[in-house]
Amino acid sequence: MQAIHEIGYEYSENRPDATFVLELEQHGFDDRTVFSNMKVPFAVLLGKLVTADGKVIWRGNSQNGKDFLVGESANSMDASRKEIGVRNWEEYECDPEKLRADWELAVKGAVRDLLRAAKKAQHE
Repeated sequence: MQAIHEIGYEYSENRPDATFVLELEQHGFDDRTVFSNMKVPFAVLLGKLVTADGKVIWRGNSQNGKDFLVGESANSMDASRKEIGVRNWEEYECDPEKLRADWELAVKGAVRDLLRAAKKAQHE
């Protein structure tokens, strides 16, 4: 909900005009860049806005507008995600809290990307 407010959307559970449906389409690990050995968690989210009568009035995903040439973690180069990732898998094995925190940041980032895509589509 915080991500919704951060980009200027209003949220209410009282008689909504439409329902926001969120799906996890894909998740895993990818290299930060083709030249990096950093392993970075990523999530691809699908979203849609559905009216009370079932009509889909918007759909998008968190990868809209991203550079697919550098993999699913293309958004990992965003400044807010620079701390995500490890050089080798043993780092996550030794520090499960780091893994949990990185997944939380990756998912929050994907939600922000999805909402930004929605806002961009709204202004086009």
